[in-house]
Amino acid sequence: MKRVIYSCLLTAALSALPLANSMAQTALKDSVKTDTLSFSMKNSLGECNIKAEIPTEEKARLTPVIMKSIGEALGCTDQTVVSDPVRLLSEAGVKKFRYLNSEAQDAVNAGATLYAPYFYSADIKKVYESDKAATYTSTAYTFLGGAHGMTVFIPVTYLKADGSKIGFDIFKDKNGKALKACIIAGLQKYFDVKKAKDLKDYLLDISSVNKIPLPKTPPYLTKDGITLLYQSYEIAPYAAGMPSITIPYSEAKALLTAEAAEKLGI
Repeated sequence: MKRVIYSCLLTAALSALPLANSMAQTALKDSVKTDTLSFSMKNSLGECNIKAEIPTEEKARLTPVIMKSIGEALGCTDQTVVSDPVRLLSEAGVKKFRYLNSEAQDAVNAGATLYAPYFYSADIKKVYESDKAATYTSTAYTFLGGAHGMTVFIPVTYLKADGSKIGFDIFKDKNGKALKACIIAGLQKYFDVKKAKDLKDYLLDISSVNKIPLPKTPPYLTKDGITLLYQSYEIAPYAAGMPSITIPYSEAKALLTAEAAEKLGI
């Protein structure tokens, strides 16, 4: 086991020297420059794969807040570790790998048959950037036996001006009729449903479309607009995936506070 861990840690360290630029940089103001760092470890009981786009400019305003979020996504809050990308991925990966092995071994000891190794993967990347903001997403998939694994998707949009994250407070009235109408229309499109009243047949424990809650996941910016996303099982069965709604910027502006529209450059 020690040889496997040492080999993987060495691979992770070498992959960072030098780090190959993973994205074509544009002329955006205060562009968040990144490189990709990867970690992988596998045996008969478990497999762990982590890939993350790491901001490369240590003195950039967004670098520490992005690294903090990456650390949180990987289950690490120790700032000494978070500030060192190679160490962060290595320690987080080894910890997750050991957890997978422990869970798998417990299952075997209890008499279960492992038809596949227990599995964890995380993909953390920058998916959108403008002069005003940048969006990072973390997609983590865990399989611990059973019928299927579980995916957790965490998006974060950072304001370049101060490094803050956006939330539902960007909307004039997060519980108002205008935003609710956008959500209903978006879900109709997602589920390919013609009549709004029929949406409830596709949702879990929701008796009326007017009672659809806001997502627990904060809104985030993409190239197509402001996206709202529901996690697996949040409002719909697992087979439905993660229902999402994207409000085009041309429509979203009327829903935003004047301050938010200015800060987001919409």
